[in-house]
Amino acid sequence: MLPVVNCQRFNRAQQNGHSRTGDICGGGALSCTDYRFLTDRITATEALIVAYEDAVAGLVSGAIHQYSIDTGQSRQSVTKTDVNILNRAIEGLYNRRATLIARRDGCGTVTTRPSW
Repeated sequence: MLPVVNCQRFNRAQQNGHSRTGDICGGGALSCTDYRFLTDRITATEALIVAYEDAVAGLVSGAIHQYSIDTGQSRQSVTKTDVNILNRAIEGLYNRRATLIARRDGCGTVTTRPSW
């Protein structure tokens, strides 16, 4: 379930000069457009993960010999010899998903140094 976005709070924080990236783990300000965009990208990435995992499952089970992945932008046919490539792609998609969630929810890593 997605968290509820309070657009008024986000917009007010931006008007008060807060950064777009915000504090570690919340409290920061993203515009509602940014939040929606990142949520849409997370949803699209999750759909790709499901499609790739379905392809791997079908190929590994031996039930099918060739699988066609249609991402909406392109159509790709894969065979059992492509399973390692698909697994690397899945790992990359999971990393992308984690990065997008961290950006959206404000739980990224921040490196700071003392000002003295």
